[in-house]
Amino acid sequence: MCWASAELEKIQAQLAASFNHPELAGESDSISDGAPFTALLAPYLQHFAQQQRVMESRTAAFRAHLRANLTRASDELARLAQLDEYIERAVASPQLRALNGLSVVLETRARKHHAADPLRWRARLWSDLQRLLRAELDQKLQAVLGLIEALSSNNPP
Repeated sequence: MCWASAELEKIQAQLAASFNHPELAGESDSISDGAPFTALLAPYLQHFAQQQRVMESRTAAFRAHLRANLTRASDELARLAQLDEYIERAVASPQLRALNGLSVVLETRARKHHAADPLRWRARLWSDLQRLLRAELDQKLQAVLGLIEALSSNNPP
């Protein structure tokens, strides 16, 4: 399905662009003004959490849209859509716990970076934050890619 692949590319590009935050990325080499470490870290954790929420919302909405199209395509694909919905609900809680734990990983990494280099810890943290967001997006899109493939195989180009 050409429209689904195009929409996926659009969503990926928009989300990847939203991961950027010029103030956080640009501050990476600045010297602390005496603020406590937790205060310096807070904007990074807030940005990370906000991006996780946006990512979840966008990918879940797209996944639901794909399921609706599967349901209209055929009885077999309607069963796949229903199965995907059940699977999404079944893994939602454990997945949420695991993804919420990423902020702890990010904070731990930030503390290590700060201890190793108090002047340039932010650049390393920013790099870690970007990698975590991209990995989470890739993980969230796995099911979407499967649904797109099912739609495409039902309606070859």
